[in-house]
Amino acid sequence: GRRTPARPRTLLAALAVVLLIGAQLGEATATSAVATRLRLNHLDDYAPWGARQQRQADLIAEADGWPRYRTDPGREQTVGNDPMVVGGQGAQYYSSLTADVLSRTLTALGDGWTSRGRNLQSLDNAVTDAVFSVGARVHSPPDQHQRWNPRDRSPATVTREDVPPLV
Repeated sequence: GRRTPARPRTLLAALAVVLLIGAQLGEATATSAVATRLRLNHLDDYAPWGARQQRQADLIAEADGWPRYRTDPGREQTVGNDPMVVGGQGAQYYSSLTADVLSRTLTALGDGWTSRGRNLQSLDNAVTDAVFSVGARVHSPPDQHQRWNPRDRSPATVTREDVPPLV
């Protein structure tokens, strides 16, 4: 048998390594792009601060009675951390460190959550409002920024109930 000179073998080996690395990088890039697209389709999408958020913040400020009672920003979220952004003292907030026992306790009381349990939802019922001293609650239409919500342009309102003080 005839032997191939060392130089062409070295070039072929180098070409094979370059092709292998290129294929791996291409596959990793394509997989990352698809995974990112799928992940983004599952994330909540909130509008930037505007009239809806300002109206909600104004209603909360008008109804606020802390520390006599809590004011809940309402079930329809403006952002993941409504109480921190628009005011009030509701149960809903987002944290990657939400304790499992808190999520399970609030779920057992009728609460909901999104983001795999990291984003607690507002408890909107008279019994838990009395237990947690929620004396005012904002009721907003679904966020029109989120394309899957039904079209509803009704104004946000506040309900007020007498509740025992928080211990």
